[in-house]
Amino acid sequence: MEETAILDGGEFASKEYNIEELLGLRYKVMSNVNYLDENDDPAHPNTWVMHPRTEQGVQYIDDHAVKFTDGSDEIEVCGIVRPKKGAVATSITGIIGYTPQLTSYLLKQAEEHPAVKAMNAAYEEALEICKNEQAHKYYTYDSPVQFRSRPDGLPKTANESGIDVEIGDKLAFTDDNGNPINDCDHFALLRQMGFVDLDYPISIEFYCSSFDTKHDVENFIAEYNASVDDEAKKITYSDSLSSMMRFIDTMATTITGVLVAFAAISLIVSTIMIAIIIYTSVLERRKEIGVLRSIGARKKDISRVFIAESAILGGYSGLIGIIVSFLISLAGSAILAAVFGITGLMSVTWWHCVLMFGISVLLSMFAGFIPSRIAANKDPAIALRSE
Repeated sequence: MEETAILDGGEFASKEYNIEELLGLRYKVMSNVNYLDENDDPAHPNTWVMHPRTEQGVQYIDDHAVKFTDGSDEIEVCGIVRPKKGAVATSITGIIGYTPQLTSYLLKQAEEHPAVKAMNAAYEEALEICKNEQAHKYYTYDSPVQFRSRPDGLPKTANESGIDVEIGDKLAFTDDNGNPINDCDHFALLRQMGFVDLDYPISIEFYCSSFDTKHDVENFIAEYNASVDDEAKKITYSDSLSSMMRFIDTMATTITGVLVAFAAISLIVSTIMIAIIIYTSVLERRKEIGVLRSIGARKKDISRVFIAESAILGGYSGLIGIIVSFLISLAGSAILAAVFGITGLMSVTWWHCVLMFGISVLLSMFAGFIPSRIAANKDPAIALRSE
């Protein structure tokens, strides 16, 4: 894997690690709020500035790294989770995973940071003002974590002083009609600082152990949405497994359709060839047809002879096709299992064999129908003189 870190007391750089180097590796943790410092600009007192991560040196990291309750400021890599050998699709993306205890500690640290407290206090104050005064107010950032009210009620322009932030520089607590709303960038900025309110998650990811549990989760969401009248409170979700399976089903359907088209063309060509063979047999056996008719054979008897021969020919062809298909499925399954570890993809069941045999016989009888009628309608006298 490749990770970006400070190396040998220098600046940020990239280095590749192997498993032996990762196990037992000790490093310091920097949460987003650890890059916040009080603004030393007299024009903006009681504000904080978030420094760029990749521009801070080793000394800054040593001074600002997360300090734990036991006095230490380092954590250690205690294990590595890897996909199973030979796995084709995995959900591991190469991230560093923290224990729930460490995650809770970092969230608590962000919540208690003075900048986060100031953000929440300013937000609550502004929201309370808007609710009480029913006024159309905008609140803008002078720094990534500080609000400033504008008496003229207008958003900040590009020419005004203030520290630019990536996620926006305006908070609107009322709509154009003066009605209080709670739709702004405040919570997005708090998340950028590392603060997360666990009571109001943005999204929840479920990793189901089986298809049954997956269906249980879907049913639970469906029942909840059915019980809620407000559309804004309904849960919207995406199922990555279903999306992937729909994509695979679409591909499989497309491939199956192409194969069926080729098979249909092959069947049409085979039917025509069988019809030609039976018609050739009729031409070569004209004397036999004349003899049969002269000793009392009826037209339908002559027709049945050639239709029976067509059915026998189709039966032998179907039997050969079944044997070949069975052998190919055995060889293909063995190759897939040996190379890709996939089993059960190619198989021939008994009803497949019966269906293939029946279709082969019916198509052969259909192909022999017209030649058999030609043979039945031949004049006996002309047929006897043909040879």
